[in-house]
Formats: sequence, C-alpha cells, structure tokens
Amino acid sequence: MSDEDLPEHRGSPPQEPFEDTAAPDRLAAEDFEEHTPAEIERQSLFRLEGLASLETSYDVSGQGSNIATYGNQYNVQQFSITGRTARLVTTLPPEQVRDIAARTVPTQSQRRLAERLHDTSVVLLRGRPESGWRTTAYAALLERIGKCTGTPLAILHTDTNPAELRAQDLDRADGFLLDARNAPWLAEPDEAITQLRMAAHAAGRLIVVLVTEVGAGCEHSVVHVPPAPMDVFQNWLDHWLHTTEAWKEHGLDEYEAQLMEILDRCSPGRARELALDLATGIQAGKSVGQMLETQRQPLREKLQHALGDTASPFSRCFLVSSGVLHRLRESTVSGAALQLEALVREKENERNRPGPPVWESLRELLVYNGLQTEPPSAAGDGHSVWLRPEARAQVLHVVWEEVPALRSILIDWLRELTGRKEWEVAIRAAQAVGQLAACDFNAIRREFLEPWSESGYSGNRLVMAALEAASLDADLRRRVHHLLEVWSNGNYKRRTTAAMTYGSQIGVRAIDKALPAFNRVVAHSRSKHLHALVARAVTETHVATTADRITRELRRWATSDSYGLRRTAAVAFTSLAHLPNGFPGRPALVESTLHSEMAALWCHALDWSKPALPDPEGRLPTPPVLPLLAGWAGRTSCQPVVEEIFRAVGTRHRQLRLPFHVHLRAWQARGIITTAQRAVLGDLLK
Repeated sequence: MSDEDLPEHRGSPPQEPFEDTAAPDRLAAEDFEEHTPAEIERQSLFRLEGLASLETSYDVSGQGSNIATYGNQYNVQQFSITGRTARLVTTLPPEQVRDIAARTVPTQSQRRLAERLHDTSVVLLRGRPESGWRTTAYAALLERIGKCTGTPLAILHTDTNPAELRAQDLDRADGFLLDARNAPWLAEPDEAITQLRMAAHAAGRLIVVLVTEVGAGCEHSVVHVPPAPMDVFQNWLDHWLHTTEAWKEHGLDEYEAQLMEILDRCSPGRARELALDLATGIQAGKSVGQMLETQRQPLREKLQHALGDTASPFSRCFLVSSGVLHRLRESTVSGAALQLEALVREKENERNRPGPPVWESLRELLVYNGLQTEPPSAAGDGHSVWLRPEARAQVLHVVWEEVPALRSILIDWLRELTGRKEWEVAIRAAQAVGQLAACDFNAIRREFLEPWSESGYSGNRLVMAALEAASLDADLRRRVHHLLEVWSNGNYKRRTTAAMTYGSQIGVRAIDKALPAFNRVVAHSRSKHLHALVARAVTETHVATTADRITRELRRWATSDSYGLRRTAAVAFTSLAHLPNGFPGRPALVESTLHSEMAALWCHALDWSKPALPDPEGRLPTPPVLPLLAGWAGRTSCQPVVEEIFRAVGTRHRQLRLPFHVHLRAWQARGIITTAQRAVLGDLLK
C-alpha cells in the first residue's frame, strides 16, 4: 500500500483514552512545566544542527559565500505572511562583520555597488545564490559606511510588504541586506523600492536588495560578478596557514593546473572549503598532489571508493556511523560503528570473518577526505567526529543504493540507535532515517514512522526529527504533508504525532498547513495533555514571520464553540507570554503590533487561569499570567493592550481587582509605571 492509499478519517476523530478525558476548568502548573523553554530550544537547535542541509536567510555555512563560517549559528528560513513582520531585523555577529571587512576579496561589483550607495540609499544587487553576492553586499555597505566596529550590519525580513518598514525600525544598524528573490512585488518593483528608499533616507541608513533577473529593469541596480575562485582560495589558504605567502612556501606553482581545473566554475564557498582542506592536510604532513587528486573526484565517486573493497570493513562502518552521528563524541560514533560491523558479520556468508583488529588506529579509520575528528569543546568531553555536510546527505544513499544486501542490516542498526536512551543519538539516527526516505518512502513509513507514531512522546519526537529531515527534499514534501494530514484526522496517538511533528521546521515552513492540522487535532478533544502538546507545537512554530498569523488564529480559537480550541488558545498564549524577551528565534509577544488581538487573548488567558477559590488561609488568588504584565505595563506602545485588560478585569473579573491593585502598587514602587499611569489603570478597575 502506498502512502497515497492511507485511509482518511472523516468527521470527528476517535475519542482519546478515558483517563485523558477530564475537562479541567482552570489551567494548572503542569500545563506548562513538562518541558522548559530552554530545554525545548536546546533540542530544537540540536535537530537543526544535524540536518544535512538547511535553507538560511543568509549564508552562515560558507556555501555560496567568501566569508567565515560561524559554527552553530543557524538563522532559520523566514517565510513571509500577511501583516507586519514581528521581528524585522536580525543583526550580524560582530565577528562576522570583522571578517567581512578583513577577508573579503574585493571585486568590481563591490566597488560599483559602493559607488551607487553614495548616490542613493537603496540599491539592487542582481545575481544568483551561491555566488558570494551576500558578502559582496555586506562589504560594499562597510566600504560606504566607513567603519566595522560593533554590529553595523543587519538583515531585513520585510520582503512581502515594504510598506511596513518605518524609519525607527532601522535604528539597530547602519547597513541592511534584504533578500527579495521571491518577493511578490518584483513584477512591479518601483513602488516598493520607493517605499524602502523613503524609510532608509528618513533614518539615514543604507539598504542593498538581492534580486535575480526579475529586477533587471530597476533603476540603481548592479550586476554581481563573483570573485575569482583562485583569489578566494589563496586568500583563505593564507588565513588557515597563518601566513601571507602560503602559495610560495608550499610550492603550489607545481599544482597550478590541477587547482585551476578543480576551481573552475566553483562557488566562492567551495573555494574556501578547498583552502581549508589543503591547509588541514598540509599541517598534517599530507602530500598536496594526493589531496588534489582526491578533490578532483565527484562526491559520489569518492564515497563509493571510501566504502569499497580497498577499505577495511570497520573503516566502512565508521564512515557510515559518522554520516549518521556526526558531531557527536568519537566514542559514541566508534561504538555504533562496531555494532554495525558486528551486524554485518552476522550475515551467513560473513560469520567466519574475524572482527576488526583491536589495534586499528583512529587515523586508519579516517579514510574519507572530509571526515575528521575535532578537539573537545571542554575538558573531559572527548573528541567529536565531523563529516563534510554534503557527504552526510549522500553516504547513506550510496550504501542503500549500491549495497542492497545491507539494507535490512541498516534498518536493524538504525532501529537500535533510535531506541537508545541518549536522546542525541536517537535524534541523529532518526534524521538519518528521514534521509533514507528519499530512497524508499513507503519502506521507511512502514518500518519506522508508523511504529513510532503509536509509541508515545519518545516515538513522536523521532517522527518529528525524521520527517523534518525528509521535508528538506522538495520531492518528498508533498508526501510528508499528506501523511501528516491523514494522521491529524486519525486516532488519538496519530493526532498526537501529527501535532508534535508540525511543531517543527515543517510547521514553520508551511504554517498554513500546520494551523489547520492543530485545529483538527484538538477541536473535539477534552484531553489536557493534547491541549498542552498542541500549545507547545504552536510555540515552536512562533517565529518572526509566522507570529502575526499565529496570533490571529489563536484569537479565532479563543472565540470558537470548541472547548478544545478555547482551552488550547489559553495554554498556547500563556506559554508564549512566558518566553523572555530576546529568546532565540522567538519574537516576544510584547513586540506585537496586533493590539486588539493581544488584549483579547490576555483577557481569554485570565478567564482560564484564575483559580476558582481563595487559598486555605483566605488570601485572594493571583492568576499565574498576572506577573507577566509588568513587562507590558512599562511600555508606552503596549498601553492600549494594558488598559483593555484592566478594563476587562473591572467589568468581568471583579474578584481579581484586589490582586491587580496590589500589582499596580508594586509596579509603581519598582519604577515600572508612573503615578499618573497607576491612577489611570486603577480607575479602570473601579
């Protein structure tokens, strides 16, 4: 049966287990404390680090860029929505700005762009991805600005509606980059560019807009010509080898023809990677000629050779294990490799083969150029194993397609890894399962996804990691969404799985599919566990460009006839309100400009969070969301929201007037509000 033949459920989904059907009238502490925001964020970042490829708002991986890589700094792709973007600006790290200023290869495009920025505040840079155009834009901005201290550069997230940009939005940096490749206004760009130019001129700032050939007819545009790959290579080789004469010192004249062939038509990012490879090899005493010969092989051919008969059985298993568990401790990767090697040996025709030599050194296992160990980040952590990103996505595919007899062994091995208690190992293995879905989606669904979907929270987490990795393949996204749609109408366990899975980058990238799925999951549910799970998924998908869409949907749920939707809206809003300002990737609710929706959701949260009775000593209860209002009361922009909340307490929640008066007194004492503000808010409680 194919995934297209999966049965679809109509009408109300089956009722959840009896023990979960109690309908609490109030929100309890356990609705929010199952997983702390920091823990959720740590696991989310770990998943993102493990993905074989990740679309980003700017190049931080070195791919398509001639600047530095910044480790684990992931800027998740922002997808545009209707309404004002919740977080318009992302500033670049100071170290990245310094490297742009110091290490960028100057180009004619950079000089022309800097000259145009003298004449106008907004210039279009026409080019293509993976050409180093972002670095060129940043370098031109720095040249025009004339300084590189602090963080004078930033990214704009306003490609859908430039009219939302205001001068005060540009006070966090001196120069800005706007990626408008997919902007809907590019068909008729004049009005949008005029709006951008007005805001930039009023703020005294500069903006470079990245476009493809769509923007060819625009005034004040520059065509991007990439830097010469050889120049980028030599620049970075000097840097990695800590010299200014690396070419001469290591006799690279002898290999100039080979280098020219390898670098021909490659991206600046690839030239940088080649420089890193050669510098690492030179420092390890390897032959430049041999390293270049290896570089000339296509990736798949390199992997086939590394997995071929010339390599020892254990080194092959070590490479496969590295592709699955990359960036984990070397001892973990080696242990998994030993287990895979033992499974291979258990095959009938391999039983008499001896196991791997006890004294086979780690150096002998690093047979693939691009596989290496990294020193521990802290004393006692142990070395970790690093595999080049493009190889991570291919190594399992090569094994699956080239060695059919190994497929059942791989399935058994991955099943064992995903069942381990160490969640880092389980998540990495689940992501590998997701990559294998491109080889046989139905087999992966049958062997892994369906059993996991019936096994509770741990299984749901594995489904999320696997499908998140699978959805990076554009050809698999339709099948991923179809499967989740069917599960969101299924039994209790399948609905739970669908909700948790959509609470990932899958939901961020397809919020218009995720929100209806969340609706279906809880619309007929009285399970507080399911309400909390969907609320947590909503929190996970709440990023800069989905924030307004989610806020409007929660407002709609709050007025729904469905008990499940109303309670979930209260839990989700309270969870979002608890996120601190500046929490990575999560715009704080206090930044929202949807004041009417915010006021309505605050009042809705009060309706659900107020305790029914005083405590045993007779003290009046305080809603758990009330202390969070302090962050809003001190903001002038939030005054309409705060006043509406106090007005609602005065008319609908009179038993809360005393706790609100107490907080007003405390806010004034702490200098959060003035005496006049306290008087205004106090009058609203009467």
